[in-house]
Amino acid sequence: TEDLATESGKIDTKLKLDEECRKRKNDLIEELKDAESKKQKWERLNTWLGGSSGERFKRYAQGITLRQLLKVSNPHLVDMTQGRYEMVWDPEGSDASELLPSIVDKDQGGETRPVTNLSGGERFQVSLALALGLSEMSSDRLSVDSLFLDEGFGTLDGKNLESALDTLCRLQQDGKLIGIISHVTEVGERISTQIEVRKVGGGLSVLEGAGVSNS
Repeated sequence: TEDLATESGKIDTKLKLDEECRKRKNDLIEELKDAESKKQKWERLNTWLGGSSGERFKRYAQGITLRQLLKVSNPHLVDMTQGRYEMVWDPEGSDASELLPSIVDKDQGGETRPVTNLSGGERFQVSLALALGLSEMSSDRLSVDSLFLDEGFGTLDGKNLESALDTLCRLQQDGKLIGIISHVTEVGERISTQIEVRKVGGGLSVLEGAGVSNS
């Protein structure tokens, strides 16, 4: 009887130990589930941020602004190119890290190609469209009502030059202040208010035109 009692006590001890182990196991399983849930959240965050540098998130945030810029710039490009070109941006494309848009050529069946494949005049049209788009992007605290363009018109042929100037004239009529720095004769012929830089020798020049006083 005494041996049975001793054996029974040992069994009870083992059963209690087993129960404690099972409870601890269940607790560990719950801790593991919680840890895995947290791990998944950090992995998703790491995917969005792009590692410690946050490059992927930075590109994502910049991409939102770029897409908005393209939205307001494309009507100008479409207008200047008679509907041929439109800008798009692929966040997973080869130029995504540099935030460079691609060009959809509607005269070539909608083929998409990089900006670097355009001619000098066509790249100027893209740059001009983006500049005009930037001038339209505003917030409650910032409004861009003036735009100054420094050269580039010399890369355009006669037809595209007229189209670009027509676009600028329409913006001027809408209340935008457009300033152009150019040596192209055709540009000067379309602008009534001018300030001319004239060389006088000895490395000196003088300004002549509206609002200029050389006294």
